[in-house]
Amino acid sequence: QWDGSSWVPTTPSGGGGSSYTVVTTSTTQATTSTTPSDVVQLTTPSLSSGLYRVHVTGLFQSASATNGAGFRLSAGTATVSLYVVDWEVQQGTNGTDQDYEYKQLAANPNVTSASVASANVNYRFNGFGIIRVSGAGTIKVQFRSELGGTATTIQADSVMIIEAL
Repeated sequence: QWDGSSWVPTTPSGGGGSSYTVVTTSTTQATTSTTPSDVVQLTTPSLSSGLYRVHVTGLFQSASATNGAGFRLSAGTATVSLYVVDWEVQQGTNGTDQDYEYKQLAANPNVTSASVASANVNYRFNGFGIIRVSGAGTIKVQFRSELGGTATTIQADSVMIIEAL
């Protein structure tokens, strides 16, 4: 829920409904590595075992038009027995914007988009789906650069929302 200055975790009133956890980035974070790195501020508090709906959305920039970005959910301290997450990464080739899409069906995919239309411009990424936490703990978002040595930067105000089902 938006409290006027930031997103805060909420639990609906009335004795029923879902429980939401919302985490957001307040600063940018860059990587030049092809090895996925934790997005420091997109880690949940400890989640109990259960089924969760996940939505991750935000903006990223690439330092080069020939460099793409990769995103994934990863178990922090949790044990996750099911991942069904669809990722969309805005990109472009020859000046035409389009989305790169892939499904995360396992813990550690290492998939990236291939390019962006222009360097140092904001592009959108979205991840949405369900996960099953079978051992309580944290979940985190990770990202990587397609090309080693070329920066990919997550922008401030990127958000992960997790809803217990």
